Amino acid sequence: MKTQNVFRMYFGRNIGEKGNRVCHLDMRDFIQAHIVPVFPGFTIYDGIGYWEGEQEDCFIVEIIASFADDPNSYEGINKICN
Repeated sequence: MKTQNVFRMYFGRNIGEKGNRVCHLDMRDFIQAHIVPVFPGFTIYDGIGYWEGEQEDCFIVEIIASFADDPNSYEGINKICN
């Protein structure tokens, strides 16, 4: 049995002034440009969270990777987040 690492990233949908939101098409474009080239498999789902006391919809991206099989996994996560 090998150890797997679970990386969960939350992307809030509210941007700028109230009322501006990241739509599913924008998120799809971001995923195609920044996540697909780094990880061949992952899961995306919608969530509802809170940021600074306000409710906010979000996209949640979950990636399961093994440092043992691919030591560059952590670097890939950093690349997506920065």
